[in-house]
Amino acid sequence: MTWSGWFNHGAPAGGFVAGPAIVSRDDSVCNIYVRGTDGALWQKAYWGGQWHAWGRHNDGAVLASEPAAGSMGENHEHVFTRGTDGNVWQKFWTSTAGWSGWFNLGAPAGGFIAGPAIVSRDDSVCNIYVRGADGALWQKAYWGGQWHAWERHNDGAVLASEPAADTMGGNHEHVFVRGTDGNVWSKAWTLVPTVVLHLKILTPPTSFTVDQMVQSMRDVYTSRGINVVVGSTQNLNLPLLTDLDVGVCDMGVTTAEQNVLYGNRDNVGANHVAVYFVRTTNPPSNGCAAFPAGRPSCAVASTASSWTLGHEVGHVLGLRHVTPWDRLMMDGGTWNITNPPPDLIDAERVTLDASALTVNI
Repeated sequence: MTWSGWFNHGAPAGGFVAGPAIVSRDDSVCNIYVRGTDGALWQKAYWGGQWHAWGRHNDGAVLASEPAAGSMGENHEHVFTRGTDGNVWQKFWTSTAGWSGWFNLGAPAGGFIAGPAIVSRDDSVCNIYVRGADGALWQKAYWGGQWHAWERHNDGAVLASEPAADTMGGNHEHVFVRGTDGNVWSKAWTLVPTVVLHLKILTPPTSFTVDQMVQSMRDVYTSRGINVVVGSTQNLNLPLLTDLDVGVCDMGVTTAEQNVLYGNRDNVGANHVAVYFVRTTNPPSNGCAAFPAGRPSCAVASTASSWTLGHEVGHVLGLRHVTPWDRLMMDGGTWNITNPPPDLIDAERVTLDASALTVNI
């Protein structure tokens, strides 16, 4: 085996800007994508054993970066770019429907620099990575049949280039970048036990924001190797349920109001947890984790502490109350937790990991 020489593939009429993106969705097809000097997406395809002429995507799009290309299976490929509005845009091709139009996937808070990098480690997952205007790595993920919110990698890194992303199999992906020291740096992802939350807001929390509650839960769970991700966030206009009757709040025992509220499960997967943020519970409490069979859910009151979300979800996943007040699952009201952040012990980690609601993603 040895390298060939170089082959000239020409260029679009009028030329192109920056470099090409390429993708092969199977071992008989390859596509080259470039940003033409006219701002359009241009494509050159290899199939049937030969290269074909450059073709222009006459869809009205004006690219503001070079494209990134990838595939989610042999019958699919997609192209991403920065739009003139500063957002990431995507279009995709399938063997059954051909090319889609362009879809706006937004941008990180504060925007990003240059173009996106993308990677699909299997035919159900795609990740977009960009260099944020704040210098951090930002990520937008597609899994579970939908795109999820942009998230920041809060790891202290300051990127000095746009990222490059790839995979070494269905359970691995990695990102490479130039650091401010002039060296190449990388970070890698592998499958981890993960709790997927879907946040349903009837009344926003008043003591802490929803984001702060999620971060507090992450701080505790990730200390034991359990990841926490937000699958979706939805505002619910249900005034008759915002002061929620939870009755005795025993696992397996629910009220009529809980049964009605927990039927609102847009986007919630079978192994995901729905969290309902209500004004109060009746009787008064920080929250309640009792849920109807087949609808794993909990309620969190608006005045709850930052640890209540993780505490109630812990119950949903099978954890019970404990006596020590320095533990997340303490039986004394999470406002009274001592020595925060509270602890999860190894035995509780085993219980969380064994739950059907902790999935490897």
